[in-house]
Amino acid sequence: MGEINAWDQVWKDYPTRGPLHGLGEFLSQWAELKRLVFTELFREVRVTPYGTVLEAGCGTGSVMGLLAERGFRVVGVDLSPAALVHAAAHSRELAVATVTGLPFADGTFDLVYSTGVFDLLDDSDVSAAVGEALRVTTPGGRIVLITAAPCWLHRRVMCFLERRNRWRYGPKREIKSLSGIVLGHRPDAVVREKGRGFALQLRFLVYLAEHRPILRRLVHGSFMFLSMLLWPLNALPGMVLVTTVQLPKETP
Repeated sequence: MGEINAWDQVWKDYPTRGPLHGLGEFLSQWAELKRLVFTELFREVRVTPYGTVLEAGCGTGSVMGLLAERGFRVVGVDLSPAALVHAAAHSRELAVATVTGLPFADGTFDLVYSTGVFDLLDDSDVSAAVGEALRVTTPGGRIVLITAAPCWLHRRVMCFLERRNRWRYGPKREIKSLSGIVLGHRPDAVVREKGRGFALQLRFLVYLAEHRPILRRLVHGSFMFLSMLLWPLNALPGMVLVTTVQLPKETP
């Protein structure tokens, strides 16, 4: 598997309290990746109100929290038990599982989405994970996969930190397209792909200050303020690739 449980330590180190953390969580709804994710989930075809939604690789579950506030039944899986400790604030339906082996019956979810997980997998596991996402989605349902796109700034920051043994986020790779893999499993699916997150590329600069907590907060705060000002630019290609899959409804 491409996923590794070094993520347990990442989530154990994740801040959970304090006024600065609360302010950061509030601002992140307007200036961070989760705003882009939430927007992309409903950009084209809306999910049935109060439908059932799965986040595959949910991390702290912050996007699940936004969905739960709007009446959706949210379910999350993650490889890291430490991540699910945080996600429990947003859903009671959580499981330790990999995206290549989802513990759900066929056609369970109206919407399946994943952010920053499929780009941690090797080719065979990406195909298996796509197959699992398709399997657990209802006929007529949607899948939204958000992965790292080719990005010069991300690549430079990651390589710089890897040389200093300070990169903590796994073997993240750039993905140009998932369309061929999706259609290999389901030729009848409709797949749309687009680049997003031009301004969000600046988020990677926060990693450079990660080993210095006070400096990291200052850099992160500056990033979020600038990101709010530049938010319209995130409609342009940049940090992520958004792959949207629409499954056909069952024929009568």
